[in-house]
Amino acid sequence: MTPRALVVDASQPFRESLSNRLRDLGLEVFQAGSQKELAAMDAGPWSLVVTDWGLPGMEGRELLLRLAPGRQPVYVSTDRDLDEVREPARALGAQGVFSKLRRSELVSELRILLENSQPTPRPAGAAALCFLVVEDSPSVRLYLRAALEKGFQPCRVLEAGDGRAALQELTRNRVHLIVTDLRMPGMDGEGFLQLLAKNPVLCKKPVLVFSAAITGEVAEIGAGLANIQCLAKPSDHASIAAAVRRQLQLQG
Repeated sequence: MTPRALVVDASQPFRESLSNRLRDLGLEVFQAGSQKELAAMDAGPWSLVVTDWGLPGMEGRELLLRLAPGRQPVYVSTDRDLDEVREPARALGAQGVFSKLRRSELVSELRILLENSQPTPRPAGAAALCFLVVEDSPSVRLYLRAALEKGFQPCRVLEAGDGRAALQELTRNRVHLIVTDLRMPGMDGEGFLQLLAKNPVLCKKPVLVFSAAITGEVAEIGAGLANIQCLAKPSDHASIAAAVRRQLQLQG
């Protein structure tokens, strides 16, 4: 199936120009230049969405919420002051904020996203990748499982509701990468990371921190880990798979 993109912008020349660049990336492109045209579009999910920070009669925050960045990659391209737009857009789940004057940077970012969103098959005869998801919310565990199973074929996904249960899974299974939240009952993610860092074997495991509570303290806690990265909630399936893929590549 051809990946689909949605371009939302009141400026028709900008929409056409960007749409042509996206078609060169192999995307089927749809456009919306007003609230009425946006309402006529299906709800997606789209392979990616590029939107201005607002439409006539619809300010940026309302528009971004309408585009549901938790379900699909959404990028903001605007001629407004980036320092004013970047923080609220990121807080609502936008993957990136770019100036319309630097369109080539946006297109380069989208090219990387599309390349990394393709499923990664394992070579014939190779063992399936095994992931451990450490998260107290069953719905988020299910969401992460879907992202991993969609992005890596074949794979095995183990689940744990807190750090203590995760350690038990690690003693019973060979895990290639750990995805963990920070705020959990019982042994939370920070305590779990500290124990991993102190273990001479487990400290070498790649860890993706997937949390809405990421702070500078995480870098200090994970200083003893060989390969730790952070990804903020919410993130779409493609962004999760891309982050995991980068870590596995670093691991070699």
